[in-house]
Amino acid sequence: MANQNVASDMKAIEVGGIEVGANNPLPVTPSADNEKTIAVVINGQSTDEIDVRGYRIAAIEMPAAWDAAPLAFTATTIAGGTHTPVVESGIEVYEPAAASQTITIASNALALDGLKFIKIWSGKFGTRVNQTAARTLNVTLKR
Repeated sequence: MANQNVASDMKAIEVGGIEVGANNPLPVTPSADNEKTIAVVINGQSTDEIDVRGYRIAAIEMPAAWDAAPLAFTATTIAGGTHTPVVESGIEVYEPAAASQTITIASNALALDGLKFIKIWSGKFGTRVNQTAARTLNVTLKR
């Protein structure tokens, strides 16, 4: 006959001194995300350079006001170096954007992965859009 008290005979599992069980699931430590707040100055078209080494862009939170333009990206391998448009298969990498949106970067994740220093632009190459006021973008980077 099987022991029907097996569960009651088991010792609790502890993780970091916390008992884990059905009513207390395994504690999760947040990943090492990095939040960056960057600005496009009044009458400007791009952000300052962002160091994204070791991270990938996960999301961009748009400001409440934004002069209609997609977000495009330029990159360089050297801090302060000459930025060139990020291109995949001959097509500039960009994300549609509008005010008060959080944009996830899933569709361009591979194209933007592994970059070192980037700028985010208002408008695509050749059709950049000046922002009529200073704008702030919140960028979430993930490891």
